[in-house]
Amino acid sequence: KHAKHLPALALGFGATVLEKHITTNRTEKLEDYEAALGTKEFEEFVDFVRAAELAIGSSGLDYMNHINDAYKKYREVSRKKIVALGHIKHGETINSTNITLKRSDEGLDMSWYNKIIGYRATCEISNDGPILMSNIGIINSK
Repeated sequence: KHAKHLPALALGFGATVLEKHITTNRTEKLEDYEAALGTKEFEEFVDFVRAAELAIGSSGLDYMNHINDAYKKYREVSRKKIVALGHIKHGETINSTNITLKRSDEGLDMSWYNKIIGYRATCEISNDGPILMSNIGIINSK
């Protein structure tokens, strides 16, 4: 049931090509037959995709190109950034007990959180101070 509809969701993220396997006889149990569509199901799939394309329109879901600068600024500021949970000393190892995520104008994006665990502070970082690539570094291994 979902095999006909789930691939069409990719259209909303800018996909221009969808791959779908087809079978003319499911009882043959050829490779990928479980996920393959029969010929009638494939026809329905194509109709659904064409309707989805019309619903999305030519601009797609690229809404970020159609919003004003004030909203873009709000969106950037409202995203959580990595900051010091308390005072971090020069040379101290970055770990989950000394950093946190807060709304802040400065700091690495929250997607960096797990990637910087194990780095060391290259300077003193005050409580709520931003964690930036310029104030942390990789531990030198010898």
